[in-house]
Amino acid sequence: MITTNNLPESYSPLDELEICTNRIVGGGHLVSMGNVLPILIGSGRKPKVWLQAVNNPHQHSFITIVDESKSLHPFVDINIKRKNLDLYIKDQHVLSVEYSTRSRAKITHIDLRPLGIIIYSSGDNLQAGNMSFSNTTFKGVNSVINFSMG
Repeated sequence: MITTNNLPESYSPLDELEICTNRIVGGGHLVSMGNVLPILIGSGRKPKVWLQAVNNPHQHSFITIVDESKSLHPFVDINIKRKNLDLYIKDQHVLSVEYSTRSRAKITHIDLRPLGIIIYSSGDNLQAGNMSFSNTTFKGVNSVINFSMG
């Protein structure tokens, strides 16, 4: 399980990640659930994405379905063209990431609802549960959004 204390060896944080009109500067993660990181986007020559799905909500366990941009399950399709990554789960578009440099990327589309996580892009806004973010810069944060596993 990928957590804030158990990151993949090949993971290196981005200097900047843009999501809709929002930016995470100097590292940090988009979302955590307790200390679990359901989505992880790292720096590299090609897009590096890790994705976890809830395996058992009562036991707060997760299963990795994408490991360093490689699908681990037949219902996950990943298309990488140069520095762009598109990810689909059961033909539903879940994620689009564009890398401008090795350490800068932009999420142009995100919809984690097929994974049971209410985070999605809506025009210029990032929706997370009942919250909406636009034109916000996050710096020095561990996670922009943290859902309690309580």
